[in-house]
Amino acid sequence: MIPERRKRIGVFLNASDMYFSGVLYDTFREKARAMNADLVFFTSIDYRIPNTDGDPQERELFRFAPVEELDGLILVPDSYEVTHNREALEQEIRRRARAPIVSLRSMDSLGDCVFMDEKRAIRPLVRHLIEEHGIRRLAYLGGFPGHLPTQQREDAFREEIRTHGLTFDEQYFMRGNMWYSSGPRAYAYFFEKLEEPPEAIVCANDYMACGLIEELQRHGIRVPEDVIVTGFDHSLRDGQGSVSLTTIEQDYREMAERAALQLEKRMNGENTGEAKQIGVSGRLILGESCGCGRNREEGLKALVREQERRINDMYLREFDITYLSLELAECDSVSQLRETLDRKAGEMPGQRDYYLCLFEEEQGEKTFFAERMTDRVRTVAVIRDGKARPAPKESMDRRQLLPGEAWESDTPQVFLLSMLYLREQMFGYSVIRYAEGFLPNVYYQHRDIIITGALRNIRNHQMLRALYEERRISSITDPLTGLYNRRGLEEQIMPGWEEYCAEELPIAFVYFDMDYLKQINDRFGHAAGDEAICLMAQAVRESEPAGTVYARMGGDEFLAVLPGMPEDAVRGLMNAFEERMERLQEKREYPFRVQSSIGAYQVKLREGISLNQCILRSDKMMYEIKRQRHEKGSPR
Repeated sequence: MIPERRKRIGVFLNASDMYFSGVLYDTFREKARAMNADLVFFTSIDYRIPNTDGDPQERELFRFAPVEELDGLILVPDSYEVTHNREALEQEIRRRARAPIVSLRSMDSLGDCVFMDEKRAIRPLVRHLIEEHGIRRLAYLGGFPGHLPTQQREDAFREEIRTHGLTFDEQYFMRGNMWYSSGPRAYAYFFEKLEEPPEAIVCANDYMACGLIEELQRHGIRVPEDVIVTGFDHSLRDGQGSVSLTTIEQDYREMAERAALQLEKRMNGENTGEAKQIGVSGRLILGESCGCGRNREEGLKALVREQERRINDMYLREFDITYLSLELAECDSVSQLRETLDRKAGEMPGQRDYYLCLFEEEQGEKTFFAERMTDRVRTVAVIRDGKARPAPKESMDRRQLLPGEAWESDTPQVFLLSMLYLREQMFGYSVIRYAEGFLPNVYYQHRDIIITGALRNIRNHQMLRALYEERRISSITDPLTGLYNRRGLEEQIMPGWEEYCAEELPIAFVYFDMDYLKQINDRFGHAAGDEAICLMAQAVRESEPAGTVYARMGGDEFLAVLPGMPEDAVRGLMNAFEERMERLQEKREYPFRVQSSIGAYQVKLREGISLNQCILRSDKMMYEIKRQRHEKGSPR
């Protein structure tokens, strides 16, 4: 669980619009500090796969987020362009959320909503034209019929005209298609068909306004000297179009502020009634198209300066990304990936803290990082205050999101979390805490994509190594008993054989052979014979000391090799084996009794003695004992 210290708010935001998301990030960060609450942005990129309903892996973010653990939620549903992503978000929130919810720009039933009130947004623009410019002959270029926001803008436009004691002449109304191509039709209607052209034309969006201005200029009509043209939405920035537009902008900052204020009230137990719909007005942006804003050249100069700064910044970061790609491509283990990220900790502009967390899964007795979402997570890379730190040794519950110490701070913290996935594979997530004054940047999205590609390569290497090791073990292991076979024995002993000989190391070879296995097979079946073989293998394994190498040399023959074993200890080991065999058979009710012959060969190694010679000598001694035992009796 997330450690209890201060309240924590989750923000679900698709970060495809960096300007919009940047404003929200900055505003929510400021308000969270005032509320003394930690903030976690759960972000995605709305990746659209051609001819599909989006990447289903991206929707795993909503299932992953510890929705139940959060004290408050802020949703921005319309930032998700893929419909299935919005639906998946809503489904998870409805199913699991227990905390107050505030949405931006989405009139749904999940909770409170802050939105741009279309009935109010256009009014400041109409007032400006009437009161500041003295316009009386206003025209309106509307959008599609039946579209609620468009209809609301039209209604508010007419009502604001009436508020000023004027009457709107319906001949000055025309519908467009919300795109540049509406310009020629609008020009033909307002300036060729009407006897008296309008003094100003209010367009339902910026695209139609820009298309109309271009068409007017082609016909020698000046904007704003001959006619004023305004837009709506502020979707075009300076440098797009021949003049800067007077328009209405959605006030993202005010929306975020009102959303944070409403959420704080709900979290504190205030406003406990029904969900509220909180509308905010648009913000009037004055441009050259009405004559009140800065001219296009001034805007272009500022735009050029900003573009130069961005290009230079992108140029430098492109080098960082390129070098990081090359280095991560060489990593074939998570530890190498961590070392690479640690080396580059100080080269990441704007990054204060960074955590790389990978899902874990167990395969047999080993733990691997997974390629799917699991309940356990290991933090494999930690950067705090711009410096690499040791990663925690222990894994954690994924609902905790971050190691405990990451949450420890005297001031509220803001984290941005992104999932690391490639199509059907999901490896984990990254969490970044930006330095003061920095906003989310596409650079870190690129870095996460590169890291994800490296994780896929590492995962493939891991699986190949595991498969190789499995095949190698199977080639040197007896499948029935789990002991080494002859090849495995040699693989274990031979690497040190020359050193043993040079040191004249004493070594013991103890050879075991089961007596009367054929009779057991004939009387009780081969399954019973296999059981007898496994029983003897267990006794061999459990009676010999650490460092012993065991092997099944044939059907019912076993060998234990004990490097460094003194001569007087071998008889004790042989007795320990026989005692272990007795105890194992006493615990189980077998219809047969397992007996064995044991032969031991001890030698102080020296140059010229081979492993094969020692095995043959121990085998020969065992067969001599076996011959003597066969002369005495038979199995029960």
